[in-house]
Amino acid sequence: MNRGFDDQIAGVREAIRALRYAPPGETIEQARARSGQIVALNQKLIEVLRAAVNAVEPRRSPSGKTERRAIVGELRAKGRRLEGYAATFGAEATIGNFTETIAPGAFAASLAESADILALVDHDPGRILARTKSGTLRLAEDSRGLVFDLDVPATTLGNDVLALAERGDLGGMSFAFTPKSEKWDGERRTLESVDLHEVSIVSAWPAYEGTIVQARARPVETQIASRVAVARRYLETL
Repeated sequence: MNRGFDDQIAGVREAIRALRYAPPGETIEQARARSGQIVALNQKLIEVLRAAVNAVEPRRSPSGKTERRAIVGELRAKGRRLEGYAATFGAEATIGNFTETIAPGAFAASLAESADILALVDHDPGRILARTKSGTLRLAEDSRGLVFDLDVPATTLGNDVLALAERGDLGGMSFAFTPKSEKWDGERRTLESVDLHEVSIVSAWPAYEGTIVQARARPVETQIASRVAVARRYLETL
């Protein structure tokens, strides 16, 4: 945050503090006017904080930086396998002050390179479920998005994830990547090609509204759809 924003924020907060206490002999009309000033200053503080956040947030990610996205996806449990979509093409996500979509074919080059891609829980490298190198994780692109199919290990972690999937309690899917090719049109970013590092099962809630989790305890049973909670960021003014 630059010095200009620091000074503005400090000035507004000081003005709010000065108005918090009623002066001796204050009339009802004066009290109402003072209250109105405090409300106006609080609103101004929110606006300054938002402007400061937008000013320091990079419009384009630094080259080589790993990014994470959790967007519209599906997850199904079939026996001891999990399958579904880790990413979908054309789904919009708001990232800071711009909107992002994934173009069809964005994962093709990365998948063709046969790199070792992991399947994790909540992007935690200490909680591995499967990997492409061992064949326990299988990834492919279709017309809709990035398809995954993984074998759930007979471990405590694997059993816990499988139980949550069958109950419909998981939050969705996510993936980590480094952009290789991207296109900008004003404040709209299109990921044309990415280096895929890992896909993750999100145990609580995804980063963006709309992620749906589906689970089947057995192939013959009806699919259970569950809407998940959405974490929304907000600004605290004081």
